[in-house]
Amino acid sequence: MNLWASWCGPCRTELPAFQSYADKVGDRVLVLGVDTGDTRDAGAGLLQDTKVTFPTLFDAQSRLLSGVGRNALPVTLFVDADGGLRYVYNDKALDEASIARLAGTHLGVGT
Repeated sequence: MNLWASWCGPCRTELPAFQSYADKVGDRVLVLGVDTGDTRDAGAGLLQDTKVTFPTLFDAQSRLLSGVGRNALPVTLFVDADGGLRYVYNDKALDEASIARLAGTHLGVGT
């Protein structure tokens, strides 16, 4: 689950990497986006610009971000099939190889 916003530079960098990863893992991993602390129009515009098609939720009040104890984007949550939070990544923008490596480590999913 990737928390992002249109105003977040690193988010703009990593969204296409998440789309590429989602395309490769198919139905083995559900990649979700959460447009966080943003406006619907700005978020929808970024999704269109970056050609992101994985499901995305909208969290204008940044409740999920606060709920996981973070205050800066981007944040990626690795959640297992039972809904357990396995790992929270909150650092520089991820590329596709890093996403795959973290998913392998924390979810046991290979590409």
